[in-house]
Amino acid sequence: MDLSNPTQYSHNTRLIIGEFDRVTIEGVSYRLHQETEVGFVFLRDDETHLARQFSHEVSVVKVFGTKSGVN
Repeated sequence: MDLSNPTQYSHNTRLIIGEFDRVTIEGVSYRLHQETEVGFVFLRDDETHLARQFSHEVSVVKVFGTKSGVN
């Protein structure tokens, strides 16, 4: 799958993120803390370890870029 084209994902796309994965969102590196029914809780991958929650839909958009039909 070509990850550089976010328009190819269906509206029901969900990410599978493991404990060793790192995700960069808006220039900030995160690691997975937990997945909930509504999304992911990430911890900053720095000395602060601040937590931030993203819905499943927002996570796909933030990780892969703007998705058609999603703001």
